[in-house]
Amino acid sequence: MPFWRTAGRRRGLLQIKWRRCDTRRECRPKRPHSKESQGVSVTAVVQFAGLKEWQQIRGRLAQVPGLQGLEVNSLSARTASITFDYAGSLGRLQKVLADSGFSFENGEENFVLRAR
Repeated sequence: MPFWRTAGRRRGLLQIKWRRCDTRRECRPKRPHSKESQGVSVTAVVQFAGLKEWQQIRGRLAQVPGLQGLEVNSLSARTASITFDYAGSLGRLQKVLADSGFSFENGEENFVLRAR
């Protein structure tokens, strides 16, 4: 298939998705409000030494049980701002992250996540 057709189809899909989303909020499926489905939406700053460590951290975060919808909001040379959902309490998230080799602390404005 020619490149221009593929690009045109992708552009069309992006336009459809954009129309479904509020431009100031993230597009996320709505969750039912029951005690079993309660969880938390977390924004955190990840601190790392360099690109290689960031790639390792991102891969490890993808393997954390219960962590869903990991999105990178911004990325700089030593930090990344991320957003994700967790299907449990903040206390449980902190324990699961610690078991996965991370420190997860409350910072001034956001949570701060570091690899140990």
